[in-house]
Amino acid sequence: MKTVYTLLFLFGTLILFAQNTIEEDITKLKAYVEAEDYRSAMSLADKLIGEGVKEGYEDHAGDVYLYRGIAKFNFEIFDDAIVDFKHAITFNRNLTQSYLYIAEIYYDLNQYSSALENIIYFNENHPKDVHGLAVKSKCLLQIGEPMAAKLIIQKAIALVSSEPELYYVRSAINSALGEDAKACTDARIAVRFGYEAANDLVTAFCIDQEAEK
Repeated sequence: MKTVYTLLFLFGTLILFAQNTIEEDITKLKAYVEAEDYRSAMSLADKLIGEGVKEGYEDHAGDVYLYRGIAKFNFEIFDDAIVDFKHAITFNRNLTQSYLYIAEIYYDLNQYSSALENIIYFNENHPKDVHGLAVKSKCLLQIGEPMAAKLIIQKAIALVSSEPELYYVRSAINSALGEDAKACTDARIAVRFGYEAANDLVTAFCIDQEAEK
């Protein structure tokens, strides 16, 4: 009987050690992603998926697929990234961040309806995430709904008035609505906040405004 108890104790210790190890690996994986060391993140995620996730680490599988998806997203391996993000949601429905990445991929691929479908799922779970609202606004603009897009971006600016991306997006929307003076103003605000991409909008919208004066 003593031998049985000893074996049970050793077995339990091994399980606890394995759990600690995978948790440490998840922490390391997250650290790689936060440090933008995507190559190391992808390498570790590949190892965990190949050796562990499918063999008893189901509680952590969603995180592994999410972080590998983020790494692939940043390497622009978009098709594989979408697959990983969908796996992440399958393993853990709370990993709704995946929908944001999927939406951004579809947006970059000019598949605006698919992007909108996914960003709506993200917005439902993160209604005050201004980047998510900006992505939704851009999708609405691209499918020909500039007024709806402006309502969304106004909501985002009301939440965080110092985010330059929001003024950049609103500048493009104002231009689409024929409000070039407002487009110029927003482009200049975005530049003032350090959003360098908005310089192109300043060139496009503000020079004509100054010429008219």
